[in-house]
Amino acid sequence: MRVPALLGLTIALFASSACTSEMRPDEFSTDPEVNRLVPLGWSMTQSVRGDLNDDGAEDLAAVVLRGESADGNPAEEEGARGLLVLFAEPEEGGYRIQEFAPAALPCAYCLGALGGAPDAPAFALAIEDGKLSVGWLRGSREMVEVTLTIVYDADRRALRLAGVETVTSDRLSGKSSRLARDYVLGTQTADGAVTKISPKFILLAEVSGDDY
Repeated sequence: MRVPALLGLTIALFASSACTSEMRPDEFSTDPEVNRLVPLGWSMTQSVRGDLNDDGAEDLAAVVLRGESADGNPAEEEGARGLLVLFAEPEEGGYRIQEFAPAALPCAYCLGALGGAPDAPAFALAIEDGKLSVGWLRGSREMVEVTLTIVYDADRRALRLAGVETVTSDRLSGKSSRLARDYVLGTQTADGAVTKISPKFILLAEVSGDDY
């Protein structure tokens, strides 16, 4: 079970954030080209680089935080957190926005006692083998570890949610359960038991982190 590892990473990230409390969120990237592409009203709090579209160049995925509310748009209320994915342009240099999903992650006040400060680096980010994984913890006594797996579909030229894994643990009793859904293969694994589900094509833009 990976809960202790992610919990340890989260604690370490919070400690790191506390040591750099005077750092503005947009200073997590010192690349002017990257900062220029962060949508107005948002700031970057975390980022990771890696090749998502198999072109040999390092793309960038970032957690972004909404500063002030935007009128009439619930996905852009103060404290909203989303995913910004930039694809590298090797020939032209720099990046282009591939996807901005303003509701893809839980808001800054939605993770309970484990959420930390609004601008804390609360997510475990990685890009490996062309897959972006984004993980977080929420809750208090009942702790839920969520991991989203996101991939690029070259045929549709879009980022999609490939799978979701949740591990629920009672921190007092130590009991836990695991549920994983693979939307590409159409399988569900519940505590080791595998069943079939209908494959789904879920665009990253359609994902709401507050659902998990």
